[in-house]
Amino acid sequence: MMRSLRCCLVFVLSAACLAEVVPSAKTCDDGACTEYVSSELGDMHAEDVSVQLLQRKASEEEDDIRHDGAAMSLESESCDAFDSKYPDLVKVDFALAKNTVNNLGGVGPESDAAKELYYHNVAQVNADGDKYDLRVTVAGDSYTARDPHSNGENGHYGVVNVKCGTSVDLNFQFVNPTTGEPASLSNLVFSWFDLDSGTLGGGDESVTLWPGYANIVVSSNSEVVKSTVACPKSSGKCTRFSSSTGGNGKDNPKDPMTLTRQQAARTFSVYYEDVSSFKVTLAAAKGFGSRNFLFTGMSQVSYASVEKCCPAHVCGCKSTCQENGAPWEQKCELANCAACDECSETTTTTTTQAPASKEETCKNGLVFELRSESLVENTLGSKTEDAKAGRMLFKNVIEHNGQSLDLSVTDVARDLKYMGRDLTSYEADRRDYTGLIRGAGRIAFDKPGNYMFRFRFTNSETGNSVKLPLFPFALYDVDGKGERVTACNVAGVITHNETTLEERYSAPCYHHIAMYKEVKIPVNFESLTVNQKKQTVTYVYRNTGEWDLQVKLNDREEERYILFKSSKVLACDYEDKTSDEPWKDKGKASDA
Repeated sequence: MMRSLRCCLVFVLSAACLAEVVPSAKTCDDGACTEYVSSELGDMHAEDVSVQLLQRKASEEEDDIRHDGAAMSLESESCDAFDSKYPDLVKVDFALAKNTVNNLGGVGPESDAAKELYYHNVAQVNADGDKYDLRVTVAGDSYTARDPHSNGENGHYGVVNVKCGTSVDLNFQFVNPTTGEPASLSNLVFSWFDLDSGTLGGGDESVTLWPGYANIVVSSNSEVVKSTVACPKSSGKCTRFSSSTGGNGKDNPKDPMTLTRQQAARTFSVYYEDVSSFKVTLAAAKGFGSRNFLFTGMSQVSYASVEKCCPAHVCGCKSTCQENGAPWEQKCELANCAACDECSETTTTTTTQAPASKEETCKNGLVFELRSESLVENTLGSKTEDAKAGRMLFKNVIEHNGQSLDLSVTDVARDLKYMGRDLTSYEADRRDYTGLIRGAGRIAFDKPGNYMFRFRFTNSETGNSVKLPLFPFALYDVDGKGERVTACNVAGVITHNETTLEERYSAPCYHHIAMYKEVKIPVNFESLTVNQKKQTVTYVYRNTGEWDLQVKLNDREEERYILFKSSKVLACDYEDKTSDEPWKDKGKASDA
């Protein structure tokens, strides 16, 4: 069971600075501090950053195919083991706060206000919903911003703009809004993002942590470089983290819980215990323009402190994977074990199984049936009375080896297997289309997104998982403005010889994409018109009892649905001959 996150904070540095100059180490008031410095340059001026911060990373189409899917958002679920380790973790989210004062260091833009940034209701401390404010002030006597209008908040992040060639010491203090007194927090995570430099060199970003933090975690693929420096205004030692690569506004993260591998590599999280305030130093190396520092609470990298909760693109292969005595096939289902060599070998094995031809599928493939009386549960996209996730459950869909099998369909966008991917949680459609139509299953969507569903066979009596030796799984009506379906580890793919679907393959997955074509929903799913065949794809599975299907709808697609059925309609020649009869003899129908 996953539960809601309860804490967080993050900083992102992004803007344009030219000449590469590494900021000199500063000193803290006392004790040891930690400084993170970026070595990349943004390719924009500060005035452009506020627009670019609204953009999620710009990925090429090929990268989009490789990483389609969804990771956690701030409002979604976390890992039980993480919640258990940090039971009093504070939830910090600037999307829930109001920036009531915006005059950090007296530079504006509210020139007649108090010299601070003040965020109302930025932190929720416990299950009772107690909320606290956050005050950010300049700890020293200088602060220079090239674009103070960028300061404040943007989505899940707070923002501080720092002119290139300058630095600023800041104090972050949580405040009880009722009493105005400092608020003590038992467990707080503060994460820093996008430590990079400008694309033209220079403008290196640095973050120095002053004394008081309990722990720091980074990605196993981290690009930030750790070093020890003298603390600002003190003889103590601090730890500096410097960026080592360049970036631009297009690769900035939008959601701290949905990071690409590169974004995670430029992020680190800091843990505090029993804290009401902490200090940091932000610095941007000499150059032209400025850098924007963004901050919020939890980040996906924060899970690095609890191995079993940490996604593979953040933690890689962890020690717990090696020490766990379970079979590798089972361990590889855990997110933090997916990057292990053993799991890579397992994946290779599953994708190199003997291929299933169209002829073999027609002759030997098993077909399961979906009937109205077999759909005994249809709660996909909603919570059931016992608080469990909803599902579609079809009873007794096939008899095999003396067993009656059921088929379940569940939403797995928040499965640990897919942490770190941009997947969208499925919500029940308003039209109530999800269910069964003319012997085919249907999942309807109200809005665009990247969705992931798991289909699973179980014994009708025992509930144990069961595999079928070979079966076809057809997806119909894949049309519209770029609808995409993705299936991995299949034994075969069957399409019409004149299919209008664009097929792409990125091991071990096939992607089939609609190219702005619309067709009518079939009157008979076992007898298709030529146009309907051209918008249908059949995935063939061998020795499989569980498979995942990804459905992506772009931002122009609303109120769409997918249709699925176990069918040999594309596999058998006699089906082709039947369904190629003139359309006028079949009638027309559509309820899309």
